[in-house]
Amino acid sequence: MASHGQISTLERLLFSFTRVFVTVGVVITGIALILGLSSYFSVGRGATYVSHNEVKRALNPSEATSSQSLQESVPELTIPASLNKHMGDSKNREALLSWLEKLTEDQKRDFVSNLSEVIDTATAEKESDDMVYDVINKFKTLKLQKLSMSQFEQYTARITKAAALAFALAMAMLVAMMSLVLVLLAIERNTRSNAPVVPR
Repeated sequence: MASHGQISTLERLLFSFTRVFVTVGVVITGIALILGLSSYFSVGRGATYVSHNEVKRALNPSEATSSQSLQESVPELTIPASLNKHMGDSKNREALLSWLEKLTEDQKRDFVSNLSEVIDTATAEKESDDMVYDVINKFKTLKLQKLSMSQFEQYTARITKAAALAFALAMAMLVAMMSLVLVLLAIERNTRSNAPVVPR
């Protein structure tokens, strides 16, 4: 049995376990905080950015769509030749711009690239112009549906990120509390080590 001024084996084990637990917890929480904060602040401006051409189209839609080419209407995108051929006239250009209007920059690039591939495939298979336009319209329906699902997944991901950030903050508070316990244990150990041994 340990005397009053001595540290028992159980106390030493408890102190060692707490020190290891806090150290590992600090490392894990630090990583979680870094990932959580970087994810939280990684939302780009693509979904909210307003270009000059968007403002011009909003101010005078008919003039903007009639006087500009398809490439000029969306300067942030690269319009393939096949897409410009089938969607470059005034009426089809206006339709395409309305499809792209509510998409983010990444989604616009995905839409244009994917549509161009579909048009190239339809053209390579010697389909008539009417059939190509039917393909384009059906592509629009299917693609926008999939992009809507993708947006829902993005919202879910943001909620998950917020939950992860909240968890990281909770872990930080837990580690702070455990660090306080570690300090108190160290003080207690030092106090007992320095206490005089009472002779029996």
